[in-house]
Amino acid sequence: MKNRLLISFGISFVLALLMINVWGDLVRELILLPISYLIWIGGLLYRSFDQRALWTSLIIIIMLISWASLKLKRSADKPENENLDLFLNRIEIWSKRLKDVHRGTYMQWRLAQHLSGLVLDSLAYRAGLTREQIDQKILSGTLNIPDDIQAYLLAARGFEVADSMSGRKFFSSVPRPLDLPPERIAEFIENYLAVGE
Repeated sequence: MKNRLLISFGISFVLALLMINVWGDLVRELILLPISYLIWIGGLLYRSFDQRALWTSLIIIIMLISWASLKLKRSADKPENENLDLFLNRIEIWSKRLKDVHRGTYMQWRLAQHLSGLVLDSLAYRAGLTREQIDQKILSGTLNIPDDIQAYLLAARGFEVADSMSGRKFFSSVPRPLDLPPERIAEFIENYLAVGE
């Protein structure tokens, strides 16, 4: 790689020398004179500015660049705020889910799915099992949990949703598993986790 670069540089240098020898006047008129004019005009502009104003503006530009880079670095060093935003976002999501329960059976079922996920995670944590193992125990009825909680978890899986969405149970006064208040689920999780403490 280094040899190839040296060879290409050498060939370019030789071609430039040949161009100068063959087309010397052309190279001088098209390349060297415009470059020398640019350098001369740049020197005139540099000398025409007040040196104090030039250096002051350079210092201000450097300070602005430094301030911007420090500001960017500070914003990158704030993972706690990200976690706080994520936490607040979760609170907003749960608040919306709880408010939406009154919009109908489908929203009750969606809340039941999310709450059942929390219950499964809590049961799996407490029992030292996987979530799938707890789920199988709930399906088989071998897990020692209250009947209303088990019915709620089964309804969250979709076992009673077709019935409740059809309207047969919609106008019925018989309570459905999805009618279980979310406070009851929260109370169950708190009590279940508190047993081990």
